[in-house]
Amino acid sequence: MDRAAAGTIAALCDRWPECAEAPGRAVIFCGPGWTGGVGLALARLLHDTGWSLTVFQAGPPAPGASVLNHRRWLARGDVAPLMARQVAPLRDDPGFALAVNAQGQTSKDHVAADFGGVQALLRHWQSAPRAVAPRVVALGPCLAAAAQFTVTLAGDADGAAAVAVDLELEPGIRAEAKPPDPP
Repeated sequence: MDRAAAGTIAALCDRWPECAEAPGRAVIFCGPGWTGGVGLALARLLHDTGWSLTVFQAGPPAPGASVLNHRRWLARGDVAPLMARQVAPLRDDPGFALAVNAQGQTSKDHVAADFGGVQALLRHWQSAPRAVAPRVVALGPCLAAAAQFTVTLAGDADGAAAVAVDLELEPGIRAEAKPPDPP
């Protein structure tokens, strides 16, 4: 999960250099499973580079590495339950530079039902002027509909991860890149 999070940060900084130049505020929406665990690892790594984070999670983390990353994040910050009444006020908050949807495959049913209002919020931010809306990122293709940038995560039985970036250059034109493995 740490490799996936580090690769995601490398891809974000490559796509949007301002993310590396000046840490800002980010909001991360995590599911309970593997992708949510990557979201929590991403929160930790961003925090350690100076970012201010707001983290939400849909339900308790799944056993395994997700629990470990949940604990690691709690040593740095809070995790709020992913509920519509807590997500809705973010709509008018112009202070976020980055929004990451890490609800993942295990939350696909929640995503379809727009669990917590996240999909509506991200679509709103996509249509808002850049001056008042964050960059929107999805971890995983099932979440890509409401994102400007999609990072596809893959893991093996040992939990190692590879990160492939799928970004839309122009409507209908796609390119793929694989960021280097983190040190």
